[in-house]
Amino acid sequence: MIFKRLFSQSRGRYHLSIIFSFFLAQFSVASQINQPELSKEVVSKLQEYKVYLTRFKESGEVLKQAEYLDKIAFVYWKHNHLPQAVDHFEQSMVIYKKNNLTDKLSKTYANCGIIYSELQNYAEALSCFQKELKLTRKSNDKLDICYSLINVSRMFGLLGKDKKAIKHLKTALELSQQMGDVKLMRTCHAMLAKSHDQLGNEKKSNEHLTQYSAFGNYIDQDDLEDINEDNRSKLNEMKDRIYAIEEEVRDKDIALVKQGQTIKEIERAKREREFEIEILQKDRQIQEFALKEQKSRLAFEKTIRIYLVVGLSLITILTVFLLKARHTIRNQNKRLKLYNENLEEEVDLRTKKLQTTNAELTLINRDLDTLVYKTSHDLKSPLTTAEGLCNLALLDIKEKSGIDHINKIKDELGGMTLILDQLAKLRDIKYSEIELSTFSCRKLIEEVIDEELAPQSHFKKVKFSFDIPKNLKLNGDYNLIKIIFTNVLKNAFQYSLAEQKGHQPSVSISSKEASSNLEIMVKNNGEKIPDNLAKKVFNMFFKASLNSNGPGLGLYTAKLAANRLMGHIFYKRTAESETAFSIVLPKFASMQ
Repeated sequence: MIFKRLFSQSRGRYHLSIIFSFFLAQFSVASQINQPELSKEVVSKLQEYKVYLTRFKESGEVLKQAEYLDKIAFVYWKHNHLPQAVDHFEQSMVIYKKNNLTDKLSKTYANCGIIYSELQNYAEALSCFQKELKLTRKSNDKLDICYSLINVSRMFGLLGKDKKAIKHLKTALELSQQMGDVKLMRTCHAMLAKSHDQLGNEKKSNEHLTQYSAFGNYIDQDDLEDINEDNRSKLNEMKDRIYAIEEEVRDKDIALVKQGQTIKEIERAKREREFEIEILQKDRQIQEFALKEQKSRLAFEKTIRIYLVVGLSLITILTVFLLKARHTIRNQNKRLKLYNENLEEEVDLRTKKLQTTNAELTLINRDLDTLVYKTSHDLKSPLTTAEGLCNLALLDIKEKSGIDHINKIKDELGGMTLILDQLAKLRDIKYSEIELSTFSCRKLIEEVIDEELAPQSHFKKVKFSFDIPKNLKLNGDYNLIKIIFTNVLKNAFQYSLAEQKGHQPSVSISSKEASSNLEIMVKNNGEKIPDNLAKKVFNMFFKASLNSNGPGLGLYTAKLAANRLMGHIFYKRTAESETAFSIVLPKFASMQ
């Protein structure tokens, strides 16, 4: 591994940051498991800090709160109680955010990142170091930015994201080169060597390892020159000053504790005095309450008197108003009585007119039906004659254009004959007597297919499927039910023949029996009916497509026949976007 090579080439000497990265993984597990109990001195110190923290919270000194939260966190951190340390650092972090203290907030993020890394929670540690990096970049301090980049890259390495670690380390190396900081450059080269080694790039790893070793020799000589007796004496003087400052701070803390005890005595006397004042105030409140109660009683009595006077006045006014209203109501009742008498006469007159009009309309409808019936029969004879003449003309005419014209005339005559036949059927449906009989549902459907659909040229292209029990019997008017099936099946057959490549036309017929009715479902997978035309499919002479060859009376005729049998026909669109017509017949029309 990379660290074995580092040790052999740099004679066992590591930079502090590199040692920490290697040592952290070995130490953090033990630190999580082994949380030693706090000594009495440490507990006493924590309690003392928490007392000050409480006082500053009461006084509202937020910066002092943050200071003591950090002190408590450092004590916990020092004695390996890491979760408690993180908790107090995060509390101080909130205060620094609110007061926009970016420098202290940055340091607190760094502290939390180190603790999370000790807990092996590298994801949280990475988040803290990234936030620290964001703040240090705002400060434009290249040294702080460089250390933050190294911390972030170290966490990426521990999370196995070596590519991201290399990206941040390159930035840190550029900054350290700009500053001329040899130690930081050496650290960056060492970490880059390790990251490239993890990715299996031995060439890059050896290049950075060489740079690391070269900088190591330079730093060894530089360190030897700097460490002399003068520096050691200065270091000892600084330590003495630090001990003196710590003693001074400790004395001040003791003085503050004593001062706090004096404050407690003053507060106790103050509370006793406040208790006496509170008793006097309660006595005064009782007297004031009694006085207010007496005043309110007098005000209540006064209010009652006012209400009585107002009430009597209102009763008098209301009595006068009611008398006037009674007189007005009597006059209005007389007028209403006269109006009702006139209204009844007018209603009777209009009712007679409506009855006469309805009778006339019924007679006109019958006359129209008779006219349509007779006209269809009267017109059918000349149409048949004209069609016969066309057949004779075809025998005599030899020219192709003439034959085409005669065939077109025959087609038009055939269409007219079909319309007349269907108009005659409409009258038969309305006025014919219903004759009940029992017959097989499936045989009737097969009969309709054989008679009406099989003779057509495109019949073999359409796939028919049945889901109807062979023993399903219908009990109803045979002719009317045949008319329904004929028109619905013709419609399904015609629209299943969509002109699309690879399209397999299909028509499926299924049955479903309920407690009070029988449903026959006819589906086809052909041309769809537009949604804006769906409500018109049962209208007379309606065509949903320009490709329709009929007169537009098929579904209208089927619905008229179903209504005559007290049934219904519904248009539906299935989940597979198939066009479906549901024929629902009452129970008397089915028998299994």
